[in-house]
Amino acid sequence: MFYKVLFLLACYNLYRSGKSFVKENVIVKDGKQAEISAGAFVSFGMTVLFYVMVLAICFVPSVLF
Repeated sequence: MFYKVLFLLACYNLYRSGKSFVKENVIVKDGKQAEISAGAFVSFGMTVLFYVMVLAICFVPSVLF
């Protein structure tokens, strides 16, 4: 049960993080997309990496024991 809840929360937070990244950083001006800073990509990449690790723990709980 713990891993199911952890899995659902990780998916939900990853979705929210992706949605907020797009909302904050993807700006369209005059039909052209503005450039996104490298720091924003690194920050989002680290967030995705964290949630991938959490999801990996959910899929393979035997790793913990």
